[in-house]
Amino acid sequence: MQVVSGPELQELEQALSKIGPSDSYQAGLARAQLFRDHGLWYDALAAYGDLIERNPDRAELYQQRAAIYASLDSTQDLAARDTARAQEIGVRK
Repeated sequence: MQVVSGPELQELEQALSKIGPSDSYQAGLARAQLFRDHGLWYDALAAYGDLIERNPDRAELYQQRAAIYASLDSTQDLAARDTARAQEIGVRK
């Protein structure tokens, strides 16, 4: 778990305000990537989960979430599940 404070928090808040609300796919993706880039795994996973819920047929979302899961030993099975889902979607298209 990582706590963000000080200048990094200000930078993050400014970036989020530039992105705006996550109603659109692009804004939601930008938020997820921003969280990932700052090492805020729980926030990134939640953002990707929200995007997947609204866009279940976008393989890239599963791939990006799988990359986060793959970085931890305890979530390797989740990484494998998301990777398989991304491949399944890719094959269908």
